[in-house]
Amino acid sequence: MPSKKHEAPLILIRENPDLARHLCAQMGVAVPENCQAQLTSEDATEVRPLAKDKTIVFRDGSGTARLAVVYEVQMRFEKGKHRSWPMYLASARYYNDCPSVLLVVCPDATEVSACAAPIDLGHPGLILKPLVISPVSLKKVTSLEDAAADVELAVMSGLMHGDGADGEVILEVVAEALAAADDDKKKHYLDLLMSTLVEPRGHFLKELLMSTQYEYTSDLFRGLHEEGERKGEARGKAEGKAEGKAEGKAEGLATSLLRMLAKRGIAVDAESEARIRACLDTDQLERWLDRVLDVTRIEELFAE
Repeated sequence: MPSKKHEAPLILIRENPDLARHLCAQMGVAVPENCQAQLTSEDATEVRPLAKDKTIVFRDGSGTARLAVVYEVQMRFEKGKHRSWPMYLASARYYNDCPSVLLVVCPDATEVSACAAPIDLGHPGLILKPLVISPVSLKKVTSLEDAAADVELAVMSGLMHGDGADGEVILEVVAEALAAADDDKKKHYLDLLMSTLVEPRGHFLKELLMSTQYEYTSDLFRGLHEEGERKGEARGKAEGKAEGKAEGKAEGLATSLLRMLAKRGIAVDAESEARIRACLDTDQLERWLDRVLDVTRIEELFAE
């Protein structure tokens, strides 16, 4: 049974075949311009269906295949792949009659060297070097500009790097870029991320989505927001305070703000941290959250 970490990048590429264009480019393979990506089905003429995940063919305006991309997702390298991968590639080359490349998506960095090992086919000079997309090779999307320009690539970056050292920054820009996406896509991509992230990053993304700097249009957003409100109400009842709900919301916003400042490398002195934590004005906290990606010093955050 495929794991969630296997399924998520597989689903992302299947639903967005043009993503292969950007992944190939990161590996030094240029896709011909003015070509459309087409996800192909298994060829009925094959005696035995190949076990590859899929083949994406880029065709020009006349329908001529210009590049075929055979892709697989490997959580754990299987030794038999050194026998089957050359067959996959030869099959794609034969049926599409165009240059073909092998793209292996490997979410586990410890498996990269095995997946990327050259395959000597015996014929002089005929050595297959798989193109491996992994946390080692995939670009980290850490700017909102890059994430907005290619949301799918940003989501792939979140799947690959979300649990890593820069994970919180990456998840922040992905979530903000998705704010402009339609509701179905937003929910679907966030579900993919939530299904693969481990703690504490899964909890971080959940808190981030509960912050009111994002729209609560999808069921997932509304559910998280309502959960935050319920927690605030419960805290208010437990403490016997009518303002408990508002305090709980402000506490969550303050925590998110401090985390974002830390990930951006902005020094926060004790006085500034105390000011943020003591602030119960949720509107003010939201204004600071909106500003946090643009400031370079803590003083700029508080400037009016």
